[in-house]
Amino acid sequence: MRYRLLFLLSLMVLLLTGCSQKAEETTAKTVPVRIYHVKSESISNLYPTQTGSVEGDEDVIVYSRVSERVEKVNIRPGQAVAKRSNPH
Repeated sequence: MRYRLLFLLSLMVLLLTGCSQKAEETTAKTVPVRIYHVKSESISNLYPTQTGSVEGDEDVIVYSRVSERVEKVNIRPGQAVAKRSNPH
């Protein structure tokens, strides 16, 4: 008899605590939200002209395998050039 009473009392406590938690879960919480309409446009409309410098994360030094000097450049700045069909 004592075990039955203890069992029923435990069962009632579990049922009552379970019901109170469900009531709290059903209440909706409101969160403020802002909505923006996004469209594609050029960034130059926001920043017409900017000056600055760009640097890489790492620097690399490149050396020539053959140590020679350029003696003469056969074209002028702005002159049109084309690829030769025969290299020699």
